[in-house]
Amino acid sequence: MLGLARLPAASSSLLLNLEAVFTLAIAVVVGREHLGRRGLISADPTVAGAVVLSQGSLSGSTWWGACLIALATLAWAIDNNLSQRLSQRDPLQIASLKAAGASLPMLALAPAAWRAVSTGARDGTDTVSLLNTWMEGALGVDASALKDSCRGESFGAEAWPHDPEGNRLLLLVLP
Repeated sequence: MLGLARLPAASSSLLLNLEAVFTLAIAVVVGREHLGRRGLISADPTVAGAVVLSQGSLSGSTWWGACLIALATLAWAIDNNLSQRLSQRDPLQIASLKAAGASLPMLALAPAAWRAVSTGARDGTDTVSLLNTWMEGALGVDASALKDSCRGESFGAEAWPHDPEGNRLLLLVLP
């Protein structure tokens, strides 16, 4: 999300194609997969597009965004290669491992993130203003919500914005 916020949509979407190149590179270098002529020819336009982008709209302040998107696509490529290697195993085991691999690092980072964003909500009096700040961020990435959708409750503050596909999402701030 941080990378997407720092780049124009067109540049971001083109850079997301690096996922295919990274997947291919990891498969060849780490997995010892054979790269035929067709595979090499199909990867060239994607790399060329990334090079063209880096010469133009990725200069200056957006360079950091491009690096973040490239790291995200690298992580996605690693996941693709690991999933392929594990595809012969039990699907429930794979799903459990992937869920743990995604959620445990987030669980470890949650206390630090909570301290960073909730200094005003610690006494329970500023949960609505903190939620309003979160809503501004959600609206900045194409979420939608009714006007004044943030409301204080006995347990904290809540809002129910919609993501870009129209699915409801709960934002909850506890004191």
